[in-house]
Amino acid sequence: MSNEQRRASFHATGFLGEHMSAEIVEIRTQNGEWFALAEDLNEVLQKTAVRAIEVNRGDNFTPGTVATRLLLRSCGTFQAALLMAERGMVTEGQTLARSLLENAFCLAAIHEKPEKFIELLRADAEAARRMQGQFVIAQGLSAGSDPATQTRLREVVAAIGKDLNLLSPKKVAAMGPFIRQYLAYQKLSNDAAHPSATSLHRFMATTADRSAWIYRWGPGKDEEIAFTLSQAIHAATSVGVAFTQLTEDFEHNRMLGPLADRLKALPETHGRVGESSISL
Repeated sequence: MSNEQRRASFHATGFLGEHMSAEIVEIRTQNGEWFALAEDLNEVLQKTAVRAIEVNRGDNFTPGTVATRLLLRSCGTFQAALLMAERGMVTEGQTLARSLLENAFCLAAIHEKPEKFIELLRADAEAARRMQGQFVIAQGLSAGSDPATQTRLREVVAAIGKDLNLLSPKKVAAMGPFIRQYLAYQKLSNDAAHPSATSLHRFMATTADRSAWIYRWGPGKDEEIAFTLSQAIHAATSVGVAFTQLTEDFEHNRMLGPLADRLKALPETHGRVGESSISL
């Protein structure tokens, strides 16, 4: 497919266009080692999850069952990050890597302070319910309800403790050994997840003579894709290590060692934004 055809396809349907079939092949070829490692890690996480579903049963707020649900969430998030990366969707993939780090923080916190984390998780659920109710009342979103329903809503909101707070990723990270990774979480928040000046800069590129800038739109460059994969793999590995240690799943914990060694052996990646992309 010519550049003109690729441009037309992207303009028509973006990352869902027909041109993406060829793009995926090219992106996977250029980042073969990263994708191979990611897929091997995914298989270990899947095996770990299958075992966890069979082993961790009972009350839904026990450390084991909460951790299992975090693992299931992580498997889907990691797979979604790979699907984004193979299409060159680096902003989206890095946003998902950030979500994986949150899961890793939670799992490490359960390992270190299970009762405290479960308490925070319960409080988070109630705090979220209170804030949503307060918003409904403040914005008059229940105005169409009968007076009895509105009164009941106010009573329910008032009954929820005001000292309950939403779960803080920073505080959760500080509960376990992954606190140093909170810096990566902050960077992914600023560089991808949030509409910040830095994340918006990804959609700009300077002209060849650097006299002006143009809009940049399309699949990321190889270095950006490699960085996206590295962030997702680092976070997913942390998820796997934390979960298998927490649940004493030594079989799958041992499988993570060689994968971690392969990760260390790969070239260091950086989150720099490339100067050019598909001409759009």
